[in-house]
Amino acid sequence: MELILESQPLISVIMPSLNQAEFLEQAIESVLGQNHSRIELIVIDGGSTDGSRAIIERYDQSIAFWVSEPDRGQSDALNKGFRQATGDIL
Repeated sequence: MELILESQPLISVIMPSLNQAEFLEQAIESVLGQNHSRIELIVIDGGSTDGSRAIIERYDQSIAFWVSEPDRGQSDALNKGFRQATGDIL
């Protein structure tokens, strides 16, 4: 069984967010709850002011990389995430 798990590709999930605290925790839990054993979650928050950072910090141990800082929009956030990703599938 271990050989099968090791041969699974690493999937990088990039999650851009800005002031989405209402939905953010459910989105994070959805990614982390997948059956695939090799998932790298990257959260790029655009400097939210609605409590999103506190939610992200609660999941710090399960998130491969996260940042909360102003950006130039969703495309910029995705590009930041792609630069951090190490997965076989993005």
